[in-house]
Amino acid sequence: MDTPNTVYIMADEKFIGSQDTTNDIMVKTFVTFEGVKKISKGRRVLVNRHVFSINSKHAWRDFIGEFYSIYDSSKLKNIYVLSDGGGWIKAGIPELKMNSNQNIERLLCEFHFRQSINRMTSDKELRKKLLSSFKNNSKKNFINCCNNIKISDPSRSDAIDKNLNYILNNYNAIKDMIDFKIGSSMESHISHCIANFFASRPKGFSSVNINKYLKINNYFNNGLNIFNIYINSYSNTEEVKINDNDLNFNLFSSYSSNLDINNINLDGFQKYKINSLLKNSPIF
Repeated sequence: MDTPNTVYIMADEKFIGSQDTTNDIMVKTFVTFEGVKKISKGRRVLVNRHVFSINSKHAWRDFIGEFYSIYDSSKLKNIYVLSDGGGWIKAGIPELKMNSNQNIERLLCEFHFRQSINRMTSDKELRKKLLSSFKNNSKKNFINCCNNIKISDPSRSDAIDKNLNYILNNYNAIKDMIDFKIGSSMESHISHCIANFFASRPKGFSSVNINKYLKINNYFNNGLNIFNIYINSYSNTEEVKINDNDLNFNLFSSYSSNLDINNINLDGFQKYKINSLLKNSPIF
């Protein structure tokens, strides 16, 4: 595969039920793509999408190993990471940089930004006002706008403070996302690629074997033929010789039957037909 100038990475996590641990299993998922292509009205697809999921404390290290097995780090100029701003995601982004010529930027998924706005107030007009203030005005103006809502509705003070802090902690990442005009479908990928099998029904998985299941799931999500992968990986060269002389095929070469048709109440023609069938059949 040719390495483009720009690659996008979406990252998020999903917790699934565990059979043998107190806490749920944390599955970290990365989706890489090179752009978005429109295929029909209202429908778009990611270009050269690749899905990687793993349960590991060193998820970034494992992902980067696979990422740079696909792309040439010397040719890759721009990497944009779209996420919800989680701590483990922020911590691993610097590890992506392989040379000084690479530009790596973190963008906050618009879904999480809008979710925070919606949690501040249920009033549709106030939501529009907050969005407009953030996009078009200064940070100070946006903070004042949030504080005015707190004054008018003190019961929502805690919710407003919590979500305002989230937005301010990711302020530049949100601004860059809006200016960049690139959407994120990570929530949909988590739903279809992970939750659909691992969490949509009451299930529990072994923490010992979960990465084996995730690896097979990665193959499926990336359109790989699991059967062909298994066959191609089979490397047994042992030769097995069967001695035909040790095998007795007498059962199939002569007529023998435990069926005594003489004691069956049949006419002569019926007995003749049965005898003919038994003599010509290799089964009896």
